[in-house]
Formats: sequence, C-alpha cells, structure tokens
Amino acid sequence: MRRRCSQDDDHGHGCGQDNVAGLTPVLFRRKQKRHPALEPESVADGQERALSRALRLLLPIRRQRLLRCEQRLREQQRQLRLSVDRAGEEERLLTGQRQRYALLRDGFERENRGRRQRLEQLDRTLAQERREHGRVARHQGNLQQLAREREALQSVLAQAREDARRRQREVEKLELLLTQLLTQQQETL
Repeated sequence: MRRRCSQDDDHGHGCGQDNVAGLTPVLFRRKQKRHPALEPESVADGQERALSRALRLLLPIRRQRLLRCEQRLREQQRQLRLSVDRAGEEERLLTGQRQRYALLRDGFERENRGRRQRLEQLDRTLAQERREHGRVARHQGNLQQLAREREALQSVLAQAREDARRRQREVEKLELLLTQLLTQQQETL
C-alpha cells in the first residue's frame, strides 16, 4: 500500500513523497559504505594539500604587496629627504636675505641721518627697503610652508613604515605556516 507523505506522517514535513505502508523513509536507508579515499586520515591529507597549495599561491602575492610597500616607503623617505634639503636651502636663502636687508637698512640710516634728501631719492631708497623686506617675508613664508609639508610627509612616512611592517609580518606568518605544514607532511611520510 503506497500513499503520499503528508504533514500528519511520522516525519511530519509534508514532502509529498510516497511512503510504503506509512513507514518513513528513514527505515529504508541503507548503511552507506565509506569510500577508502574519504577516510578521516585521507581527508586530513587532502585538506593539508589544499592548504599547502593555498599558502603557495598566497605567498608570492603577499611578497609582491610587501615589495610595493617597501617601494612606497623608500619613495616617502626620498620625498622627506628632498623636503629637508629644500628647507635647508630656504633657511640659507633666508639668512642671506636677512643679512642683505640689515645691511641696507643700516647703510640707509648711517648715510641719511641728519641729512637732507630729495623726496625722489628718499622714495627710491624706501621702495628698495620694502622690496628687500618683502623678500625676507617671502622666504619666511616658504620656510613655514616647507615645515608644514615636512610634517605631512613625516605622517605619511610613519604610515608607510607601519604598512611595511604589517606586510612583513604577513609574509613571515605565511612562510612559517608553510614551513610547519611541509615539515608535518614530511614527518607523516
């Protein structure tokens, strides 16, 4: 006697499958034979081989990422050195400009103290002093800008160092895992 499975049957899921004399399919299951290739030891070996393959694929990728991080780090270090060099050059220019301005101002005061001058000459001399003072101010502004640039570069450099360290640790971990896995596989052989 065959009938359709309904919600009232023993397995109660309402699958609509035929049941023989109201017996559930659970009673008709045969004991499955295990395939020798699927034994727990061979499953573990297969998993180890798959893990080993995955690690071998990941390692060159991680090394490439590390290489790119190290290149970015070197580039940031180069940029910082250039910024420090430019700041040193700007400091030298500022010092020279300050000396020229001080000489001009002292010379003007020494030459013109207590002397009458024509207004045109006085205007030319004052205009020259303003130009020199403007150059000093410009060099000071450049120096401040370079200091801000250097701070930003130092921040980027610190991040690049951290990234390179993190990538180095990732590569070292993968190398260690792969070495341990290969050692373990050799010991089982």
